[in-house]
Amino acid sequence: GPRDRAERATGRLGCVTEDAAGAWWALDLGAGRRLLATHYALQHGGHRAGRRLRNWVLEASNAPHALDGAAALDADKWTTLAEHVDDCALEDGEPEDGCAFACALWRVRTAAPDAGCRADAFRVFRVRSTGPDSSGLDGVRIGGIELYGVALFDIAARDGRHLGISAAAAAAGVGCAGLLA
Repeated sequence: GPRDRAERATGRLGCVTEDAAGAWWALDLGAGRRLLATHYALQHGGHRAGRRLRNWVLEASNAPHALDGAAALDADKWTTLAEHVDDCALEDGEPEDGCAFACALWRVRTAAPDAGCRADAFRVFRVRSTGPDSSGLDGVRIGGIELYGVALFDIAARDGRHLGISAAAAAAGVGCAGLLA
């Protein structure tokens, strides 16, 4: 099955999972942090031709221990934010062709914010392979991932509940706060 962590081998660049159906690479923002994602970018994880992602999903979760054992395989714990089938945005080719470490940007599916400005804010994000890459292999090879959107942080309120305030709203001194479940 998929490895629980990415490996970095000497002489190779990027994070590479084993070649297995459903392999994934994840990012946990940490306790008390969530992101209402609007876009994301991926960078291919190698300097040679081949192994570009073509079939994958970007998923997100707030489930406790979403990356541990059986929970990582439980589809009910994950929300699909973007789905790609035969997506060739990560160009394939040799470094001299300008295709080494190819990058691309995509929008994600989001729900309209509720009165508390929470919408679909998540703590854990993962890229999961759903089919073969440009070389016909399974697995995930990533050189980088960037997530764009509104950051939310849990701040303890006087009554012990957590008050979520977007970083942008807090910096601007405006409201966009709501109780986070």
